[in-house]
Amino acid sequence: MLPAARARALSMLQNEHVYLSDLAEVIAADPGLTMVLLRAANSAQSASRRRIDSARDALIRLGLTAAKRMVAAAIVGTRSSTSTSAGSTSTPSARTPLRSPWPRRRA
Repeated sequence: MLPAARARALSMLQNEHVYLSDLAEVIAADPGLTMVLLRAANSAQSASRRRIDSARDALIRLGLTAAKRMVAAAIVGTRSSTSTSAGSTSTPSARTPLRSPWPRRRA
């Protein structure tokens, strides 16, 4: 089952005429969603000189389209991680070696 704040945020993002302040309140009620948006807003990619520390400012910096994608991704990520069983082998372990995307040349 989806947490109420996440379901509300997702439904609000479907509305073209959503008020940013209302959406920010709903997102601020969910620490996980707030963290996702704050990380993105404070990332090097956003290239800001000012640190973003509120859901409202993060929404302004990122825009509704990007926020919509991030909220949806956070919700899907949460749902998929809670739906897998504890003994599942579908998730790679922390000890799984990473492989290079480039093939090795053999001499």
